[in-house]
Amino acid sequence: MQFADSVIMVRPAAFGYNTQTAASNAFQQSAANMPGVREAAVKEFDRMVEKLRASDIDVFVWQDGEQPQKPDAIFPNNWFSTHRSGNIFLYPMETENRRAERSLHLIQALENRFLVKEVIDLSEAEKRGEILEGTGSIILDAKNKVAFAALSSRTSRALFEDWCVREKYKPVSFNATDHAGKAIYHTNVIMCIGHRFAIICLECIRNKSERAAVYKQLVAGKYSVVDISMEQVNHFAGNMLQLTNKSGNKILALSQTAYHALTAKQRRQIERFTRMLPLDVSTVEAVGGGSVRCMLAENFLSKKKPAV
Repeated sequence: MQFADSVIMVRPAAFGYNTQTAASNAFQQSAANMPGVREAAVKEFDRMVEKLRASDIDVFVWQDGEQPQKPDAIFPNNWFSTHRSGNIFLYPMETENRRAERSLHLIQALENRFLVKEVIDLSEAEKRGEILEGTGSIILDAKNKVAFAALSSRTSRALFEDWCVREKYKPVSFNATDHAGKAIYHTNVIMCIGHRFAIICLECIRNKSERAAVYKQLVAGKYSVVDISMEQVNHFAGNMLQLTNKSGNKILALSQTAYHALTAKQRRQIERFTRMLPLDVSTVEAVGGGSVRCMLAENFLSKKKPAV
């Protein structure tokens, strides 16, 4: 199965505007004039968990610790990923305060509940200035064993290609920028691969040969391509995650902001293949500069059998 029926989410203790990440994340907005930001984010988080569980998706919730303060802890998919092989990857992060998000206690909790073969720690690459922020940086087409990455200060080509060699994926990297010419900070804000469809902002890929190569690869993978605009990207229309619930039904988790940014035609194109589940995370989006997909770490690990 390409899509998870279980996710891991980190309930924030100190959510807020992260000055360290703002240099590379153009989606963040200062929270100076937004009272009650942390409380609003926690409410959005809790409602999101409820709606996912109501859709028959397992949600493993981990409570973030108060110290040190981690304003982006709500986005766990950047520092670890799980895989059906039983492996867990730990990733190198660009900023100091995000490196503090890597929690051995969370990994140990997963090892207690699930079958973990190996924990592969790539974080040493930080010392060389090489960054790869998990499934923020890497979009996987697991069906065809192809990995996509938009290169930026948070996504090293060399580290991405090394990851692909290790996991036997074909690497497809490209450059993507916004209207101001600034690199898109994470691939997952402009790209999502779902069940028989792929959402991507081709407009962001300015180099024509790179754009053609990405499009050709998606078509070769037999995906119906939904091309979104940069304006839609600004409303997080690329930041979605395909999941499968316990009944085998396909569910696309996305924000209400993203849902409303899509055209009626685009929604119809997507709904041919999946049910859409819009979730209100407007505070998280505005202050954190990330959306629903960023809040979800897929859990592909198998549960341990209870002791007899």
